[in-house]
Amino acid sequence: MGWYPRIPYNEAENQEAPRKREYVSLEQYFCYQFHVRPIYIGSDHLFLAGKLFQAYVYKSWAVAEQKRLGQLAAI
Repeated sequence: MGWYPRIPYNEAENQEAPRKREYVSLEQYFCYQFHVRPIYIGSDHLFLAGKLFQAYVYKSWAVAEQKRLGQLAAI
C-alpha cells in the first residue's frame, strides 16, 4: 500500500474549499504519512529508525519535487 495517482480526496465535514480536489497529491500523501499517531492507531517504527528515517524523508521530498517539476515542464 502506497501512493498511486488515483487516491480519492475526501474533504472533512464543515470545510469549504474554493476548488474541489479530485485526487490526493503526492505531497499530501507524504504529509499524512509523516504525522505521529498514537500507538493504538498505527505503528511508530518509521519514526524510530533514526538516520534511515531521515533518508526516507529526503527521498520522499526528492520524489515529490521531481514529480511536481515534471508536471510543470509538461505545461
